[in-house]
Amino acid sequence: MDLLSIAQVGISVFGSVAFLLVTQETEKRQKLGVVFGLLSNPFWWIMVFSTHQYITIPVHLLYTYGWLRKAWVLWGKSAQQKMHPTLGESAASDSESIPAPKRVI
Repeated sequence: MDLLSIAQVGISVFGSVAFLLVTQETEKRQKLGVVFGLLSNPFWWIMVFSTHQYITIPVHLLYTYGWLRKAWVLWGKSAQQKMHPTLGESAASDSESIPAPKRVI
């Protein structure tokens, strides 16, 4: 099996599994899909350079950006959820640093 055939199998397997996992509802499967998508990326580059189709490099760069963007959204979500929705500050740090007002009866 030559390098081009290996690249085609890698793109097919990793790309298909990535697509199926990223479209799932659970975040764990979506994260796993991103990993498979990024694992398929080297096979795209092997394909570009072994076939000398350099015109497709912008498409592959966009493909890479898409997977990295999805990774940023999924793995950065926990940090974003801690942010205050309107002030952009950490809600957890605000509640810990400012004591609750005392009630006067």
